[in-house]
Amino acid sequence: MAIEVKATRRVASHHLKGLREIGADYPDLRKRILVCLEPVARRTEAGIDILPAGEFARRLWAGEISN
Repeated sequence: MAIEVKATRRVASHHLKGLREIGADYPDLRKRILVCLEPVARRTEAGIDILPAGEFARRLWAGEISN
């Protein structure tokens, strides 16, 4: 699993560069998550989960985020 945190309210393609590259370098990587300040969770076409910080914390404490 790869997790990256960005202090942005609007994730743009350039914010996902590192997670895209690690996915290319490690094709067996199961999850890539970008934690940010966007208001709504979503998944990109590349399979990267974009999660608001509060949603990420809730899922983490609930045991929903695991490898």
